[in-house]
Amino acid sequence: AERKRIEAERAKLRAEEEARHQKWLKEEAERKAQWQAEMIREYGEKYGNAIIEGKVMLGMSQLMCQEAWGRPIDKWNTITTSSTISTWLYNYKTYLHFVDDKLVKIEN
Repeated sequence: AERKRIEAERAKLRAEEEARHQKWLKEEAERKAQWQAEMIREYGEKYGNAIIEGKVMLGMSQLMCQEAWGRPIDKWNTITTSSTISTWLYNYKTYLHFVDDKLVKIEN
């Protein structure tokens, strides 16, 4: 009798844990869908879908690139008489080069 009670209690706990997990998965899917809709609304189909896919492309702003790839490892600015050139470093081998907040070069 005691063993059956323990097994029933374990089954109940497993079911509760599974219900919590399913709820979390549903909430996570909803958050992802909201973020995807926000990216497209904010940046348009072309750039929004690139961000969703984790891609950067020429013409993106620094904010768009950060949405797609996260924060760079390092970044620095070079100021010229006509513009500001920003260089961002990712994974110690990929550089993004911006001129006045517009991605102009991706260097691997």
